[in-house]
Amino acid sequence: VSYALSNTSRAGGSISDATRERILLAARELGYRPNELAAAMARGRSRSIGFITRKPEVEYVARMIAGVLDEADARGYFVKILRPSDDSESEEFDQRLLDQCIELRLAGCIAVYLRPQPFDRYYQE
Repeated sequence: VSYALSNTSRAGGSISDATRERILLAARELGYRPNELAAAMARGRSRSIGFITRKPEVEYVARMIAGVLDEADARGYFVKILRPSDDSESEEFDQRLLDQCIELRLAGCIAVYLRPQPFDRYYQE
């Protein structure tokens, strides 16, 4: 069933076209929808992109967010806006934000006007 629903075949795991069609028909009739969270666990990353900025309400940043949302949507990705608190530039803050990005299994991050050093750890993860 997973081969039919994901439209894949592997050595020793191929299925006939007739079987694939029966599975797809049953899935449509039952209202099957893929579980993106389960797929993200299997892939080790989600189809989500983080957009990290301190000031999302500033006009030019809001325009960037709108453009990112449009492009992500066109490619089947979601955007998670992450807004750090304004009152902290500490290493603890950087760690908390990066832990959140890693826990969400983001496919990538766009960081606007933040220090680049903490993201070295994110690249490694």
